[in-house]
Amino acid sequence: MSVFSTPKKEVVYEPPLFKKGKIMIETYSNNITVATDSSIPLNTVFRKGTTVTKTGDASIQLNKCGIYELTVNASGIAATGGNIKIQLMINGVAVQNAFASETATDTTSTHSLGFTTKIQVPTSYNENCPCSESFIATLINAGVETNYSLVNVVITKIV
Repeated sequence: MSVFSTPKKEVVYEPPLFKKGKIMIETYSNNITVATDSSIPLNTVFRKGTTVTKTGDASIQLNKCGIYELTVNASGIAATGGNIKIQLMINGVAVQNAFASETATDTTSTHSLGFTTKIQVPTSYNENCPCSESFIATLINAGVETNYSLVNVVITKIV
């Protein structure tokens, strides 16, 4: 008599955030000089679907309701001494908890900046209506003129 056994299926635990979250877009810039109070231009590295799209040189449009996580990391050298600051703007309004800054005392030291924040696009926004107002995310160089060796942005829809 022969006995067959079914191999057990391996169960891998994934935290809920990563199970539902999908990277929608990753954008970057390399070796750019950005003037004070100017938008930071971004190139698209990766985009999945049309939930998040790049519009223009420096803007990213969130096209569906839900909650998104936006992560920014950058490194740069100040053109003059002062505050290096990257600020997230939504529809032209500064998001108060979405910025990174460092004080530069010289024009030779590299400074690392980064932040992660959540953005909520309300249900009433663009629920199957292409005529709705845009929901646009832009990064602004809100400090002194800076020579960025890298600015990288990843947006993930988590809900």
